[in-house]
Amino acid sequence: MMKKSRKWLIGVGMLSLFGLGILVGKYGEADEKKVYIPSAGIREQVIKEISHSEENNNVENELPTSTHLAQIKEDHIIFSNQYEESTSLEGLQEIKDVKGISLLMFNNIIDYRPLGGMENLQYIQLYYFPDTEDPVSKKAVDVSFVKNLKKLRIFDGGVLPVLDLTPFQ
Repeated sequence: MMKKSRKWLIGVGMLSLFGLGILVGKYGEADEKKVYIPSAGIREQVIKEISHSEENNNVENELPTSTHLAQIKEDHIIFSNQYEESTSLEGLQEIKDVKGISLLMFNNIIDYRPLGGMENLQYIQLYYFPDTEDPVSKKAVDVSFVKNLKKLRIFDGGVLPVLDLTPFQ
């Protein structure tokens, strides 16, 4: 009788551990760091890139995780502004395996530092059209983030107003 109850307890214990493993696997992502990308246009493009990745993941509530962003492996990614007044590139620093990035018509960006976290960047193109009536588009841009990009070979700033070129040394 003791052997039967012991086997039964072991069986129930193993079944419980198996069930717990499934639950943790399914909901384990809840603890993973969500990355907020303030620019709606950039966020939309990033979510498309994630859905095209090999893992074919779905992003819940338009908040990708660090793991989702690490799955983006492209030679070149293009973000084109659709008349959005975005001032931040926050969140892009989590994309590590992209070799080139083009930011087209993001006139209001004031902080390019998140690009400095994209460790494998070899090419950056920042194309923008200076608005003569917008004082933000005339402000000099800090490009010190490029000193973190050891693989950077080409920086195309177009007409971006840059005063200090020492980070390129």
